[in-house]
Amino acid sequence: MLATYRTPLALLLASSLITGAALLADDSSNTALSTSPSGSWLPNDEADSVTRVGPAGAEATISVLDPVGRLDVLSIDGQVYVTDEAGHVSRLDLALLDIADETDLGDDVELVGGGARLYAVDPAAATSQELDPRELTPRGRPVNIAGTIGDAVVDDDGLLWVVDLDTGAVLVIDGERIIERLPIGAPGSDIDLTVSSIGTVILDRDAPAVILPDGGSIPFELDGHGRVATPDHTNGAPVVPVLRGGVLVLIDLASERVTTVRLDDAGDDLGTPQTTSTRAIVPDHSRGSIHLIDLITGEIGAEIELTGSPTSFDVVVDGDVAYVNDRDSERVWMIEPDGSLVERRKYDPDSEGGRPRPGSTNDEERSEDDDRDGSDDEPDEEDPGEEDDDEPSASDRPAVAG
Repeated sequence: MLATYRTPLALLLASSLITGAALLADDSSNTALSTSPSGSWLPNDEADSVTRVGPAGAEATISVLDPVGRLDVLSIDGQVYVTDEAGHVSRLDLALLDIADETDLGDDVELVGGGARLYAVDPAAATSQELDPRELTPRGRPVNIAGTIGDAVVDDDGLLWVVDLDTGAVLVIDGERIIERLPIGAPGSDIDLTVSSIGTVILDRDAPAVILPDGGSIPFELDGHGRVATPDHTNGAPVVPVLRGGVLVLIDLASERVTTVRLDDAGDDLGTPQTTSTRAIVPDHSRGSIHLIDLITGEIGAEIELTGSPTSFDVVVDGDVAYVNDRDSERVWMIEPDGSLVERRKYDPDSEGGRPRPGSTNDEERSEDDDRDGSDDEPDEEDPGEEDDDEPSASDRPAVAG
């Protein structure tokens, strides 16, 4: 049942530093939603925090007090929400870098949003509830879905799409009303939803086919073995990636062209593929690497090693830039539009008191640059009897919040 009281359990403690220097530079299918024109908020499970990362690196880190399990970030229409596995939700005040409002949705309740609207989907109660995107309070009455809830997404118009597994139908919900019920397959059919640049498309894995917003469909072959992974949202080009085992199917919704790519050399634990306007990105959790695939030609680029050991990544797409986030460390990698890779640092893992803060220019990188430039001059020795008037005393230095 949806609880609307405020709770201190998800209290966020804010701390931020804006840096002008270049910083040292899962997987979840719900992390593909583009967040803002120039940056994304990324979760740090190991440090119990979230960090905003932009083109220049980390900009601000907000600590989360006593979260339960992994953190997830949902960004819609300028609002940012942080959830944990117990259903604690907090909306961030991006001006004050503090918590604005919070609520407790309960275990297993999924928070989904889009088009400036927010919904809580409760599989146990088989209901959906629209929430006020600022106050996090119920807006209108809950909708009784009745059946077993599968995939759920919110499109760019703020409509909630929910798979009813008991009937094989897709329900379209506008606030507190079911406005459409689309029969797709037989009861128990495997159905996924993806919000694309041309609208919400329905993936019928049993057919298999992609059903377009105009009612047309694109059939395709689904080879490989194991789970099927497709993102809840795509970015840029109207291409939906579908991954099963080491076989990636790229479905162009505009031309209706289907390209099959076989990642024969990939590891055995691949994450959900995400897309920019030009390429698909497949995280390889078993190897700590990523695979880049050209969306037009299907050409596979070189495997890019990030950690060289098993690592669970989130891939978050922000326009033509993608962030590959190691949620269990300070590391994040930015994939530029030209495919180049820049490693960043989200926070300083050795910060005083263990509280994460945005990283700063890495001294080792700077030292390596100096060595390459031949800048190895030693500083001039000072007369121990003389004081440097330019050096501030401890009392003159600004204090840093701990």
